[in-house]
Amino acid sequence: MAEVPQFILRFAGAWLATPLVGLPVLMLIAILLGVGRALGVPRLFWNEAPGMQVSAGLAFTLVFLEAVLVNQLLEDAGSLLDVLRFAAASGALAALVILIGAWNAGRRGTRRRGRLVPGIRRLAGTERRPGPLEEPRVPSCPFLLGVLVGVSVAAALTWAALQLPDGFVRPALAIFGRTTRVPGLHLLALSGAVVFFLGFVFPSRRVPAAVGLCSLAGLVIGVHGLLAFLFRSPGTEGLVLLGLLVVGGLRRDKLGFAELRAYSAQRPPYPPATEVPGRLAVDTALAALEKTGRRRLVVVCTSGGGIRSATWTAAILGRLDALDGFRASSRWISGASGGAVGTAFWRAAAGALDWRALARCASGDSLSPAVRRWVYRDVPLAFLPLGNRHDRGDALQRAWCENAAEQGLRLDVPFATLADGEARGDWPSLVFSPMLVEDGRRLLLSNLDLTPATDHEVMWLSARGHLMAPLPGVASRTAYALADLCPGALASVTLATAARMAASFPWVSPAVPLPTSPPRRVVDAGYYDNYGLELACSWLRVLLAKHEAQLRSAVDGVLVIQIRDGVSELSLGPIGKHRFANLRARAEQPGPWLRGLQGLSSPAEGVLSARESVMLFRNDAQLESVSQLYARAFGSPTFLATTIFEFAGEASLSWHLSESERQLLVAQAEAPGIDDKIGAIGRWLAGSSASLEA
Repeated sequence: MAEVPQFILRFAGAWLATPLVGLPVLMLIAILLGVGRALGVPRLFWNEAPGMQVSAGLAFTLVFLEAVLVNQLLEDAGSLLDVLRFAAASGALAALVILIGAWNAGRRGTRRRGRLVPGIRRLAGTERRPGPLEEPRVPSCPFLLGVLVGVSVAAALTWAALQLPDGFVRPALAIFGRTTRVPGLHLLALSGAVVFFLGFVFPSRRVPAAVGLCSLAGLVIGVHGLLAFLFRSPGTEGLVLLGLLVVGGLRRDKLGFAELRAYSAQRPPYPPATEVPGRLAVDTALAALEKTGRRRLVVVCTSGGGIRSATWTAAILGRLDALDGFRASSRWISGASGGAVGTAFWRAAAGALDWRALARCASGDSLSPAVRRWVYRDVPLAFLPLGNRHDRGDALQRAWCENAAEQGLRLDVPFATLADGEARGDWPSLVFSPMLVEDGRRLLLSNLDLTPATDHEVMWLSARGHLMAPLPGVASRTAYALADLCPGALASVTLATAARMAASFPWVSPAVPLPTSPPRRVVDAGYYDNYGLELACSWLRVLLAKHEAQLRSAVDGVLVIQIRDGVSELSLGPIGKHRFANLRARAEQPGPWLRGLQGLSSPAEGVLSARESVMLFRNDAQLESVSQLYARAFGSPTFLATTIFEFAGEASLSWHLSESERQLLVAQAEAPGIDDKIGAIGRWLAGSSASLEA
């Protein structure tokens, strides 16, 4: 019995002595237990397709057993019996984790019944009941079958390795000053490393994303084990990999947008020296409304949220598009991340698809191609001084185009070709605004000249000479247009690329630099404004301040439609007040173990909390300010109103949706409350002011 505690200590010490071997396995175990559920990563393993689950279970098992093997070889296990004991203990823990994960993935979901009743609301909001919540589950037997196959394959390979003659293995180990009683296992480990390496040299385009993640974990374990075996110095392998990363960074234009490659030869300056003429005027919307005879102005703002937001946005826009006069009255659509992607799908459809088909098109899997490209291309090239124009962001974009092409849609049209339809009043102007990492400004992709909306002027008190009156001047320039940075770029940058720029959330897709001097990296618009509302408010303010006469003659009501992919606990309506009441109460009373860490966690928690709350509160304040300006100018408190379409369910945030999640999104898009809201918008478009009193 005394041997049991000693074995437990040796077992734990072996894993702690080589943490980099166990780190990839811990990552995979965390995914199996549901970590990263909001990003949709566990769904890659607990996939609804049985074949995908079998392959995921097989790949995870082989990676886990590889980690066990490498760990024991590095620890110089004394005998085959020691190795088997270690493998049995590790396998027992892994089996427990897999069973817990399988139960967690396979148990039936719960649903909270209720009727989603959003309505046209003013800024103060009204009390609403929460909508249905459902967490989709999937059977996990195929994954367990893959685990069983993996164990059988590993056992067969181990038995075969132990039967091989070891005459040439021992001399090879002696070169490095090593001896072993189980040389066949060293040969097995080397063979596994060669297989993983060949998988990266000749990757298959049809490798499931879960298998790709396991392949990356296996490569990390194998490379670490080989370097640790050769150098026998803890940390040396980390220094080698760090040095290779520095070498990989020697290539200046390693990443880049394919459509902007021509600008790399002679990089334009940042910030731009001049503004390039030729774009549509900021008041194009008013002229378009006068041409079509419309009197209502609709402004649409979409939020970020990955494929969940893209699907929700496409569904809601598709439903709104069926309203008489919606498209002619809609003159502006701005958004971030998934909202921009959903908008791009809706614009590419041009009314050719009904909203359900449009939602299915926008919800097609694009995570698997991105993961494959990340594993088999981005990671290896990160250590080499070679260019990588076809990174995982490019794979994500191509997947969108392929999903659209299956329905006869084209996302690869140049962004500039949309300008004619916007000028005629046939389509709203699309405004995508990703952020630039280096200075926090936005990069504007739009056919509109929005300089008046992004240059914020104040009156400066002059201290020069005898001048006493304040003088006007620009306090800050919050954005630069891509058309100014790279003249003519909108003629080559496609609608898909523009959406990708607005949805570049590292590490899912890389922060790709613009070919400017100095370069500027483009990231998700959600870093600056995840709701697309701030820029819309600035545009509305410019219309009132500089084009009031034309505004009065063209418009007799403004509606700001906000399409949000979720309900924030910071929101007071229409759903958030009820759904998050208990959550806020619990969050205000942290436990002792959390209080003990608050001294360390407070700075990071504050930054992360501010990222969401500042956007939401700032946008609400700006919308209130604009509403009051329009109310005073037109003498009506209901001249500018707002409404929110919020998805109150649960679905993955990343770029992969299960069928049950897709069905949940579609079901909420046709809920009775959504019908009521769309009906109210239809009455408002027809000119019935009574519809605003809902």
